[in-house]
Amino acid sequence: MFVKRRWVVLLVGCGALALLAPAIVQADSVVQDVSNTLTRPEGEESLAVNPINTNNILVGANQIPSQEVTSFPNPSEANAPCGLWVSHDGGATWSVVNLPGFGQGADQSVVFDRHGTAYYACDQLLGIGGVGGIVVWRSADGGDHWTGPVTAAATLDSDGHLIDRPFLAVDTSGGPRDGTVYVGWESFFTEPISAVYLRSSTDGGQHWGAVTRPDGADFPSMIDPRQYPAVDANGTVYVEYVAGLGDSPVAAQPQVSPMSIVVARSHDGGATFQRTAVDGHVVRGGSPQEATAFFLETIAAIATDPRRPGHVAVAWPDARSGESRIVLSDSVDGGVTWTVPLDIADDPAGHGNQHDHVAIAYAPDGRIGAIWRDHRDSGGGFTTPFGIFARMVSVGSAGELTPGTAVRMSTSPQPTANCIPCEYFAAAAGPDGLSAAWEEMRGANADAVFSRLPLSALGTQATPVIAAGQPLPDTSAGPGQAALGTLGIALLLLASVLALLRPRRRGKTPP
Repeated sequence: MFVKRRWVVLLVGCGALALLAPAIVQADSVVQDVSNTLTRPEGEESLAVNPINTNNILVGANQIPSQEVTSFPNPSEANAPCGLWVSHDGGATWSVVNLPGFGQGADQSVVFDRHGTAYYACDQLLGIGGVGGIVVWRSADGGDHWTGPVTAAATLDSDGHLIDRPFLAVDTSGGPRDGTVYVGWESFFTEPISAVYLRSSTDGGQHWGAVTRPDGADFPSMIDPRQYPAVDANGTVYVEYVAGLGDSPVAAQPQVSPMSIVVARSHDGGATFQRTAVDGHVVRGGSPQEATAFFLETIAAIATDPRRPGHVAVAWPDARSGESRIVLSDSVDGGVTWTVPLDIADDPAGHGNQHDHVAIAYAPDGRIGAIWRDHRDSGGGFTTPFGIFARMVSVGSAGELTPGTAVRMSTSPQPTANCIPCEYFAAAAGPDGLSAAWEEMRGANADAVFSRLPLSALGTQATPVIAAGQPLPDTSAGPGQAALGTLGIALLLLASVLALLRPRRRGKTPP
């Protein structure tokens, strides 16, 4: 370890992770209980702020019908719905949204287009209310009333695989594809090589076009690739996913080769894609709430700058230093080249403090707002009480990254929530500030909560001082060319068999 002034640089493999010395301030913020439910734990929040009225906020969450403190799934999991709440006063008060034609399911996503029209998606069971798979609703009044649902993708995809983890993105560029709604999803643990899919609607979610594949043979998806779509200021579509042959998220399987965070980009509305590895040396962490104790996933977040074309960033938990840290990489040329991953967790590395669950969003001044969860206040272990931290990262003209002061968003350490799986939460940024939605224990159950920090509480634009980097060199054969050894193939087949035999997960198994 080399220390120069206030910088600490960790030399890991062929790349470097840099961080600032800790500088924590307590923000003057209030954490609001969004869901306020007595019997259902919430988790895996989504968040959208209306661009024409920033006091209008939507928060979605998965709901679980009974406590799942010790294991997942439980027999009543199939009754879990997707939940949605609306606020018209900046998050001070919330009302539950009653969606028409709603059934049971999970994995939801919410977005606004630039005109204030909202879209909400949920992965529902086939046959509930005559609809199934990924279904989408639309609201023209800020989330009070909704039409739909319309089926965007069937429970079984065109290859006969179960689908998982749908996420929405919408074009707000003002360009020729403005208002186009995209939904991305992945195949659900049904074969050794998984897949990533994308589909779009140009008529407000009423009809959906051809299904395309953002992944490809140069960077094939690993099992459970955890895809996520986004659209930038000129209408370019990006899809982040995890690539790596020979690996699966099964906890019993060691990571047998480097995994890659990959971003696929499309300039033709998602018809065709080119792919670039953001980082080819990803080491997965061990968070038991990335899914379950049975799975150890790598879940990245992606964000695009809605005002600056070609500005895109990706963040993820990475354990290459020996503990799970939060790292960030960005591109200012539309995803062609990427900076060396920057460790944005402000606490010193090497102390055994674990970090997971990251969400990012671009502020109006071009900074990247990042929120994450870590356990520094409670001994550092994944199962100990956690805090939610936020930090703004400045972006230079060549993509240089400079972290600002870290700020606490949670008001006190929170016990590990009983919402397994709790794989992610959400962030949004605008002139109103940096907003976040996550889950906290409120009484016997986890509730979805919300907090918003004014940008002034997160410091001012800093002068970039970190040299821009290129993609980390990959000394392995690369995910597209790596040969699967006997062990890798056996482990993949075992993972697939176990996935097919495991009990029902979040209502995904067809009745």
